[in-house]
Amino acid sequence: SRASGPPSRCASRRLIAPAASSCGGQRTRPVSEPRSRRPLSGSLPAVGRWAAPLGWLGSIRLPLHPEPPSKSWPRPESVRESAVALPQLRLQILLRRRPQWRGDPVAVVEEDSPEAPLLELSSQAIERGLRPGLRLGAARNADLELKTAVVSSVDAEAVAAGLATDLGTFSPRVEPCLGRGGPLAIVGAYFLDPRGLDGLYGSPERWAQAVHAYLSGRGFASSVVVGHQAQRCLAIARASPAGTVHVLDAAGERDIVGAVSLRGAGIGERICEPLIRLGVRTVQDLLALPAGELRTRFGAEIAELHRLLGDGAQLPLQPHSVQLPP
Repeated sequence: SRASGPPSRCASRRLIAPAASSCGGQRTRPVSEPRSRRPLSGSLPAVGRWAAPLGWLGSIRLPLHPEPPSKSWPRPESVRESAVALPQLRLQILLRRRPQWRGDPVAVVEEDSPEAPLLELSSQAIERGLRPGLRLGAARNADLELKTAVVSSVDAEAVAAGLATDLGTFSPRVEPCLGRGGPLAIVGAYFLDPRGLDGLYGSPERWAQAVHAYLSGRGFASSVVVGHQAQRCLAIARASPAGTVHVLDAAGERDIVGAVSLRGAGIGERICEPLIRLGVRTVQDLLALPAGELRTRFGAEIAELHRLLGDGAQLPLQPHSVQLPP
């Protein structure tokens, strides 16, 4: 009998598989297909004419599609929208230019004229009884320590456009809210798409904190809200104190935005005044009104605000286009 051993390199490349003979022994038959093209089976094939019968190993079944592990990491509810608001951007620009004014009563005006209205005020100026819309001449007579400076709308829009480009570091889809319009839109507020970034940041909370930390490092106060409806996120961000970070599910977003006051969300007096006369002070009060009658009784702006904060369909996010250098 020939001694068994490994096949030599000169041996034929044709595969040999065992087949039972009528006399109870084993004979070999050639297999025309290469091994790599043979259909997979549950048993391990024998290769070469020196291979012995597999015995009990031949009954092992190898799964072609393994089952996924029964225990998976819990994932938070999918979030779809986020809003970033920089309150009183003009005032923030002014205080970055003149940091020595921090802690003093400060007001921003469009032009240095006695008839120019105050646009944005520091908390110290508000504590002294000054309000936006007051004429500059009257404000200086009321408070001799008031410090004022001009920050034009052109300057504010230029800074806001630069921030929109910089926020592209955290999301490939960034939209300035002012471009969409509406009663809630202001310079210095943005919609961001946070989807698909968990692999980089680990969670929506860490993503939102990273956005806030970046703006804080640039010297800007901000509020970041991650939720499910862009306009509701914006209303919450505008009503929240600077430095606030929210990550909300759909029910929590609805509850929080319902408690937001219309004035707290930064909505103009032209809209708030007629509603407050009727006892409508919060978003929840506004959404309780029948939508069909708002346009006729209160005008298009209030009807539009009701639509934006309601459960109806919203416009998809329109990304900010980045101008690449030539």
